[in-house]
Amino acid sequence: MSETHKLVEMLRLTPGRAEYPIRMNDVDHNPNFIRLRTRSVMGILYLLSQSVEVPQEDVEKGKLTTTKYADGRPFYWSNLFSSLFQIKSSTDKPSDAFVSIKYRGSWFYIDDTDVESKRTYALFSQIFAIQAGKIEVERPTLTLPIGR
Repeated sequence: MSETHKLVEMLRLTPGRAEYPIRMNDVDHNPNFIRLRTRSVMGILYLLSQSVEVPQEDVEKGKLTTTKYADGRPFYWSNLFSSLFQIKSSTDKPSDAFVSIKYRGSWFYIDDTDVESKRTYALFSQIFAIQAGKIEVERPTLTLPIGR
């Protein structure tokens, strides 16, 4: 069986077609279309937040949720995101940070030499801006007493 036939079978598509148009975020299954469901901005943000290097003191104090396998072993999100996105932490202000913020006595930052993390940050910033859309601002009306 060819790879194409395997893919068609896995996606539960109608076999033998030359084209399968893509439908975004469609909930109904139609075997003539490839259905793509994207993550929400909050879903993306949650996944990226898993790549934060948490200070050991916060881990010891139980200030975060630890993801574990069914057998109790810890799951290391860094194995998934290490080449895509890394947020480092330090007790001292970083000297070479692309972006940084101080929170609960620790500095969290993207290293300026980490090109992949900077790309991911820029991409997420664009996705966030697109999702936010144009916000209408109601401005005050200026009234001038010119009839007096």
